[in-house]
Amino acid sequence: MKKKNSKAVELGKYLKSLREKFDRYKKRTNFASEINEPPQKISNYEHGENFPTIEMLIKIQKVLNKPFEILLKPLIDISEENIELSEILNNIKQICKYSEAKKDLKKQIKYILNDIKEKEEKSKKKREPD
Repeated sequence: MKKKNSKAVELGKYLKSLREKFDRYKKRTNFASEINEPPQKISNYEHGENFPTIEMLIKIQKVLNKPFEILLKPLIDISEENIELSEILNNIKQICKYSEAKKDLKKQIKYILNDIKEKEEKSKKKREPD
């Protein structure tokens, strides 16, 4: 039996919780129909059987109307007080490792990293004495 990746399980649970916040998507079949995918595929993602591809994340993002940094929150794990860029990069590499469209991730990764750097700078300013 193949061991599940803990990040895939964490991401799957999180994506399921986001989906279930919408009354019309409480049933996985309704959500699967909306993104034109089989319910079993959605179930596999939600149970951490595998990571969603970038194409799947784009579909989910459009339907749930959430930015990528929200969808990927469990993988990024940003704390405003303590931002570890190397850990974040490793998490992003995990996404790339399981994605069929690595090149498409570049724009999203740059956006996320810029956002992280801005938060890090704000956090440093807060800690600096006046």
